[in-house]
Amino acid sequence: MDVFDLPDDEVYDVVICRLLLHHIRPEDERRLLLELNTIINPNGGSLFFSFLKPPLTTAPFVERDSYFTKEHNVVMYNPEYVKRTLAEIGVGNLVKEGEYVMSNDYYRDEYQVLIYKK
Repeated sequence: MDVFDLPDDEVYDVVICRLLLHHIRPEDERRLLLELNTIINPNGGSLFFSFLKPPLTTAPFVERDSYFTKEHNVVMYNPEYVKRTLAEIGVGNLVKEGEYVMSNDYYRDEYQVLIYKK
């Protein structure tokens, strides 16, 4: 389903947004987060969010080539920037955060995990 074409009349207790954000252009990032916020149950729904973590930076995001396609770059968002944006739009309370690494002989990526509860 297109993340920008979500049902207007449905809410979910759990929304899992895994490995999506880094495929969203910076000009659409806030719009994506607002869309997700509209479908999370306001009475205790949760958002599980994971995304590529950039090298240490204070910039909101860093772009790099994708390992899997030449059609577009991936956007590595600064976790602090994402947390500020989620707080600004009222997603809920951050209840857990962490990191994980995915690697093989071809690539190695670090990911940020954020879990919010309304």
